[in-house]
Amino acid sequence: MCRAAQIVGISEASVRMAAMRLADEGALERVGRGEYRLDATGLNTFAHVGHWRTRLAGLVDWDGTWIGADTSTASGTRTQLRRIERELDLLGFTRWRGSLLMRPANLAGGVRTLRELTDTRVSVFGIVDLDVHDAAELRDCWDVAALHRSHREVRAELSASLGRRSSQDDEQFARESLPLGARAIAQIIHDPLLPTSFDDHHELRELINATINYQDVASEVWEQLLWATP
Repeated sequence: MCRAAQIVGISEASVRMAAMRLADEGALERVGRGEYRLDATGLNTFAHVGHWRTRLAGLVDWDGTWIGADTSTASGTRTQLRRIERELDLLGFTRWRGSLLMRPANLAGGVRTLRELTDTRVSVFGIVDLDVHDAAELRDCWDVAALHRSHREVRAELSASLGRRSSQDDEQFARESLPLGARAIAQIIHDPLLPTSFDDHHELRELINATINYQDVASEVWEQLLWATP
């Protein structure tokens, strides 16, 4: 971790302090002196980030029903409430009316799985007979065209970064690849995975493929840097 931090301009002291704090918070597990292991149970977004490559596999045919998430009884600190909002966003929910968030019921596992992935302070339930006018209004809550533009923009940045690779040394490319790769993965996991009647997912599929290719190149560079003698 200290070698990686050196490459991106972060001091060794800052890394050690951050590692200790993350271990106290449960995101890292101490396994020896100066040695840590990632503890995914301490990261509430890991279930999404860890499966970005196969994100489209979670889609099922949509039967026209919906899933609602009511946050009216959710209480806690501002940080806790923001965490709940972020969690629901990652599950593709959009705020519709007041404390009610909605998404189409087109994810594998349906209501039960989404309920398990959602904070217990949020009520998650199925809606099987939504008024046709409400359904049309709700559908407009997702700006699919804007989503596609964002996917294309990130894909273009990945392509441009690879195009600069030949003119950069390994450390320059590594420094660039870390935030860009993270941004691409964030773009992927924030796609709401709408039904195919809303979105054919072509842009998402292209972005996933481009990110896989980019990560393969970046991972090879980082591996060489981390295991080489500084």
